[in-house]
Amino acid sequence: MMRGVTVSCLVLASLVAWAQAPKAGEVPTRMRIEPPGKAPWKKSKITAAQLGQKVGDATMRLQNTGADLIVLVQTPEGQGFFSAPTIDLRVMGGKLYRVDSVVLHEIPFSSSTANDGKIRTVRINDKIVKMNADQKLQAARLKGADLIRLFETDFTRMMFQGLTDGIDAWKPILTGWATGVNGYKSTIEERTMKHMGQTFRHYRVHAQRTGALVKTLGQSTFEIIIDADRMLPVTVRHVRVDTKGKTWAMMWTASYRFKQVYTLEDMTIGNKG
Repeated sequence: MMRGVTVSCLVLASLVAWAQAPKAGEVPTRMRIEPPGKAPWKKSKITAAQLGQKVGDATMRLQNTGADLIVLVQTPEGQGFFSAPTIDLRVMGGKLYRVDSVVLHEIPFSSSTANDGKIRTVRINDKIVKMNADQKLQAARLKGADLIRLFETDFTRMMFQGLTDGIDAWKPILTGWATGVNGYKSTIEERTMKHMGQTFRHYRVHAQRTGALVKTLGQSTFEIIIDADRMLPVTVRHVRVDTKGKTWAMMWTASYRFKQVYTLEDMTIGNKG
């Protein structure tokens, strides 16, 4: 049975072991990824490079913005979740931020990176490391196939590494998928919806590993929903079946809050407000 681990700031809020192990690729309804080509989604003219550039720029330039995060996780042992207010995103602007994330391992664990302009603090599970404010994480320097592979377990951090490390992951990830790195094949769709007198536009990226690399690397499918006006990710789903036939899945959602007022104390590890 898989057990939750209490950490210094973020806690796996709930974890339920399987009464009966699911079939390979089986996930709860809200974590399922539909194939492309279904209404109301239509194929978009925007290219992977263009979309990656726009989202990378938007995440890197965030200011006075917060977000309540919910992360659902599924491993071969069970399923659980991390949720607001115990995990969130806070950005004053520039290099002043706190970003919480989740890594999908045997026992999923949380992490945080925060910068108050003087010290950058990184927490991985219950280990805390302090470094110079302008120091970059080694993981942020990965490129090509290594970057694509890491995104499969660490995407909740990597989506904002342009902000935290000054090294964008969006453009290389989306163009890598589009060009077949690690066997991925991708499509980009868009939709426009009206709700209570407001119009909402979204992009949807669907990426799936195909071909011979499925046998050596396992099955992997991503769905990324992006707010087409603010160019920010709002939902990311990932379902992976490893080479042993075991299923791993994670779903990340963000509810953004704009025009927020933060203090430097909010940009530290351990202050959840």
